[in-house]
Amino acid sequence: MTRKQLLTTRLCNQQLSQQTFDKTPDLVSWMGAVQAQDYAMAKWAVGQRLSAATDQQVEDAINKGDLLRTHVLRPTWHLVHRDDIRWMLKLTAPQILKQMSYYDRQLGITPREVSRALSLFAKSLAGAQLTRPELQAIFTKAKFNCESMRFGHLLMYAEMNALICSGARKGKHNSYALLDELMPSLSTPDKNASLLLLARKYFQSHGPATVKDFIWWSGLNAADGNEAVRLLGDALSSDTIDGQAYLFFESPAKVKNKKMILLLPNYDEYTV
Repeated sequence: MTRKQLLTTRLCNQQLSQQTFDKTPDLVSWMGAVQAQDYAMAKWAVGQRLSAATDQQVEDAINKGDLLRTHVLRPTWHLVHRDDIRWMLKLTAPQILKQMSYYDRQLGITPREVSRALSLFAKSLAGAQLTRPELQAIFTKAKFNCESMRFGHLLMYAEMNALICSGARKGKHNSYALLDELMPSLSTPDKNASLLLLARKYFQSHGPATVKDFIWWSGLNAADGNEAVRLLGDALSSDTIDGQAYLFFESPAKVKNKKMILLLPNYDEYTV
């Protein structure tokens, strides 16, 4: 495999040069997760990978709860398929919480405050979907210190505990909802099965890629990242370019090499 062939194959797997999905949830499930701290750009990233799509089609998938927006993998926003959110959180939240602990000390957030916050989120969002300003007003009234990054961290704790996720848009604002009300709690795969599934989703949609690429994208520690790749075993093919091993799934489809201009949004999965 040449470097040009690598890039051509990656464009195909990313659904940028050849679109094989017409349903928004199916595309996001294939990708594993789509980075989404910039909401408009995330919708663009999804729509560009569909055979035909409108902004409203992607918006509807989010408003109906087919796609959920939360902090998962790395400590940043992602869109994920509703069926994937629980096992992904279970797998990656521990690593995110470790990274959050430093800022907790800087912000003076204590375990007792987190516990109080989780209870108030559960009470406030029962049967309701509220925006961040609406929730912050409730927390301020309840004598929480919501200055600086503190309230954002309390929201993340609720996400990491699989308590809240995105709700439907309310005007120009995203809202939050209780995860149990959008995606009832079901049994999740064990750790090894989840590692294998996450690695499969990554390499099918982002490959050819290195193990290091996968570890960064997934937010897993090195041991778990390497184990995930090991679990895929011979299902992955490997080729070496400039001394670097790139892993990928062999595709039965012919990869088309064609000239094109792609207007990629900020934080697109192809560039992150």
